[in-house]
Amino acid sequence: MDEQKVKPSLVKADLSGKTVMITGANSGIGFEAAKHFATMDPDRLVVVCRSVEKAKKSIKLIEAETGYKNGEPMALDLGDFSSISEFATQAQNTLDRLDILVENAAIGTSTYAVTNDGWETMLQVNSLGPVMHIVLLLPIILQTAKRHSVIPRVIVVSSRGIFYTNIRSEAVASPNILKPLSSKEYCGPE
Repeated sequence: MDEQKVKPSLVKADLSGKTVMITGANSGIGFEAAKHFATMDPDRLVVVCRSVEKAKKSIKLIEAETGYKNGEPMALDLGDFSSISEFATQAQNTLDRLDILVENAAIGTSTYAVTNDGWETMLQVNSLGPVMHIVLLLPIILQTAKRHSVIPRVIVVSSRGIFYTNIRSEAVASPNILKPLSSKEYCGPE
């Protein structure tokens, strides 16, 4: 694919006074993005992981590598709708603005499992959960835009997995496409 041949230059900006939030910030792209944002000195860098312990560990590594000291840990489980709701409430109570949201957290598995909310785990963690998270944070994002005359950003990180997946015609024809996409029959190997 072409994106592997051309590497764009690393963009830097002054993020002083801004708040950046990154989900899945303890490894991979999320961790590297958190380090990069830290070098741009945002007022607040909210490091979101499945546990506060993982977030705190990431913050220590980010500080050691960049010298940035304003990392804030938050816990979020995208596989649990109540966790997402609680997170959004906490964010609305503790954040005065949200300029950049990087929705990066995801999982990959070949084992079929269902969340407590009744959805196939990857569907909920990689799709339903992030959408719910973004929607519940929109009031803060819109308030940031209005109050500070800025254009906040929501970045959704994805994978190349879509190129290796076929959505079957019976799922597309279903009155509720999410139901077949979450079923064991659909998620099993072909």
